[in-house]
Amino acid sequence: MISFQSFSQSDEWFGYQLDSFAKMELPAKNANVFDSIDSGVKIYELSAKSNGVNYVGSKSAIEQSMLPSNSKELSELYNNAVSQVRKSFPNSKETKSDITKSGYQGQKYILKDENNFPEYSAELYLLEDNLYMFYYINDAKEETVDSDYFFKSISLAEDKNIEQFKGSYAFFKIINLFKIELLVVLGIIGLIITFIIKSRKKTA
Repeated sequence: MISFQSFSQSDEWFGYQLDSFAKMELPAKNANVFDSIDSGVKIYELSAKSNGVNYVGSKSAIEQSMLPSNSKELSELYNNAVSQVRKSFPNSKETKSDITKSGYQGQKYILKDENNFPEYSAELYLLEDNLYMFYYINDAKEETVDSDYFFKSISLAEDKNIEQFKGSYAFFKIINLFKIELLVVLGIIGLIITFIIKSRKKTA
């Protein structure tokens, strides 16, 4: 099941909510929704394009067997989530760093081209059994003016009952790691489909 929807607002940026746990702002014009359930895998994605930069917030359900039980396993989950992205930018230089937002452990991931321009940058957070990815793709090949604003607009629920370490048996998580790459691939495909549809509507 896949559905698309467009929003149009007069303001340059507008607040959007992925769910009760995560919010962010996107350029108001051309914001889209990608909602997919395929073989039991659910992805919900909001995106908008401004000045050649695609801004995206996504939420992907993670199976119980893949949930981390400690900080190291959480970092491994993040690393696997961005591994497919790296393949889409083969000549880019990557940097990763641990970050914290609202008390949650996350990861900052950046890809830059040979001229040191940012092509892709993301922040990842696991809350309960959902992986949240906030990222931009720089099609303009220029410095991303609004990237700091975008990432600063991310708001995560400050609730002591929200857990990041709900996993148990590492063995079962290892044999299912490939599924996290599937989630990312589906999310990217959804983003591409959204922009293709938008482009066709403009040229129709």
